[in-house]
Amino acid sequence: IAGLPSCEQVLKSRIQVKGINYMSTECTKILLVRHGETRWNLENRFQGGLNSDLTQHGRVQAKNLALNLSKVKIDKIYSSPAPRALETAHILVNDRELHPISINELREIELGPWEGLTKSEAEKLYPEQFSNFWTNPESFQLSGAETFSCLLNRVGQTIENLFNCHKGKNIIIVSHWMSINAALNYYSKNESKSYKNHYQIENARAIELQRKQGETFFTL
Repeated sequence: IAGLPSCEQVLKSRIQVKGINYMSTECTKILLVRHGETRWNLENRFQGGLNSDLTQHGRVQAKNLALNLSKVKIDKIYSSPAPRALETAHILVNDRELHPISINELREIELGPWEGLTKSEAEKLYPEQFSNFWTNPESFQLSGAETFSCLLNRVGQTIENLFNCHKGKNIIIVSHWMSINAALNYYSKNESKSYKNHYQIENARAIELQRKQGETFFTL
């Protein structure tokens, strides 16, 4: 993909490697894109399975990314079913003859009673689990919410299926902050396939996963 390191360059640097069972000489690239800014992002609210529409700035962010990717060959665009993600995906289509495909497994982490709360409200009501959420995600247990283990397996297995279905292709996945974090943890050097780190991922930012010769890489 133009402007991003080639598979050969990434293989030489061996950044963030995870071995996969099959071998292929084809290079497959997946761009993980977080949706554009929403009103609840500005209000510092947990969204989860609920939706908050893109702000005007969020639409501009998506349009700017679409412009940056305008010369990139994209074969498929997949999206979380959340309206904020689907709107971002439709903007990224630009003038391509593509239609975003919604996949439920790409949705954001389900947060039960936290959805719609500001972070300060959630911290006051659930101090222990709020701390676990940010500093010890493997211990996060909240009634009505999804665990990070479930999130990691749901997102990781879905992306793995897309890698296998689109060998040698370039695809876009529009998803969410925690779901993209789950993908990055899944393909990190963390051999236990556990959720260890929260990576900072800005709205409408694209992070590339590359697979070649049976290995998957990403750079931040």
